[in-house]
Amino acid sequence: MAASGLQRFSINAVIREGGFSKGSFFFHFDGMDALCRACHDRVRASMMPLPDAAGCRDLRGFLQDIGTGSLLTGNARRWFTLARFFEGYAATRPAPGATLFDLTELLRDRLSKDVARLAGRDDGKAADIAAYLSIALAGIAEDRSAAADPAQAARLWAMAVESAMAAVSGLAPPTPLNGSMHGGGPSRRKPH
Repeated sequence: MAASGLQRFSINAVIREGGFSKGSFFFHFDGMDALCRACHDRVRASMMPLPDAAGCRDLRGFLQDIGTGSLLTGNARRWFTLARFFEGYAATRPAPGATLFDLTELLRDRLSKDVARLAGRDDGKAADIAAYLSIALAGIAEDRSAAADPAQAARLWAMAVESAMAAVSGLAPPTPLNGSMHGGGPSRRKPH
C-alpha cells in the first residue's frame, strides 16, 4: 500500500501484488475501505514505534529506547510512511472515515500517557512534550539523509530527547523544530 502510493492503490493492484484472485479478495474484504481498515488495525497492533513503557522507570531511558528501537531499525520510517498513506486515503473518504486512520494521533496519545506516567506529571505539559516528540520522530524518520545515516538519526533524536527532558524539568520549552528536519535537525532557540 505505502510502496505503491495512493494514486496507484486499487483492488486490481492489490490482487496483482498479492497473487490471488478477485473472488478471493472479495471473499475476505467488502472493498477498499475494509482492506484499509484491516491493514490499519494490523499496523496499529503490531508496528507502534514505541517501546513498552510498562517496564520502564526512567523517562530518559524510555525516550532513548525509541531511538534505538524505532529510528535505527527503520520501524518508525515504516510507521510514518503508512501513516501518511492512511491520512491521504482518509482524506478521500467522507466522514466519519476521515478520522479512522489517524496513526499520528494514536502515536501522540500513547506517547503522552507514557511521558505523563514516567515524568510524574499530569498537568498538560506531557501532551505538549508528546506532540513535540511525535513531530521530531516523524521528521527524523522521514528524513532521507537520516535514514541513510543512522548516526545522524541518533544525533537528531538525542537532541530531541535533551530538549524534552529540559521541558519536563521546567528548564525550557521544547526546542522548536525548523521547517524541515532535512539538513540540520532541530533549531536551537533561547527560551523566552
